[in-house]
Amino acid sequence: MRRDAVVRLARSCATSENLPLAIERGSANMSRIVCSPEPPEHPLPALRFEIPEAAAILRMSRAQLYNRIQSGTIKPQKDGSRTYITRTELERYVGACG
Repeated sequence: MRRDAVVRLARSCATSENLPLAIERGSANMSRIVCSPEPPEHPLPALRFEIPEAAAILRMSRAQLYNRIQSGTIKPQKDGSRTYITRTELERYVGACG
């Protein structure tokens, strides 16, 4: 879809009852943009985070997070070979720090 067509569609969606835009993916990397009559459903909140995500949330380096896991300050959750930090564990840790 050409850029000017996308801009026209965005303007028409914005003026017609403030309908949100939705991008529908089709086959062969084709997509179309439509005015969605209903707001998109909210995805489930993240319940666990990978180490880089948890480190970013806590605003510390991965190495610092691994040190806290090693010392037992933060308890990880293992799923096979992957390591996660749950949302409740992040909340518990932040609450204990304050």
